[in-house]
Amino acid sequence: MGLATPTAIMAGIGTGAKHGILIKNAEALQKFSKIDTLVLDKTGTITLGKPVVTDYAGSDEMSHIQILASLEQNSEHPLAHAIANYACDKQISLLPVHDRKIAKGQ
Repeated sequence: MGLATPTAIMAGIGTGAKHGILIKNAEALQKFSKIDTLVLDKTGTITLGKPVVTDYAGSDEMSHIQILASLEQNSEHPLAHAIANYACDKQISLLPVHDRKIAKGQ
């Protein structure tokens, strides 16, 4: 019984991800089950159907985005694509990455 709830939550988050729905954490998933009305505007990921980086808040944007996008450039994750596309839009060159390993589900 102790594993039933965590297993169900992870299955729900995984199923959502397969359908392009990113769920922040288990608490958000549990709260979502109590929603009876959902109102959406026509902006952001609902309209585009994919995450997009719109702003960077911090110092040394070029250097930070270069490192992030370089690490994410070969990832299949939708947020990684958003970061890589942001770097491309800003014409930030990517660094070579060696010995990269992906830990799926981590």
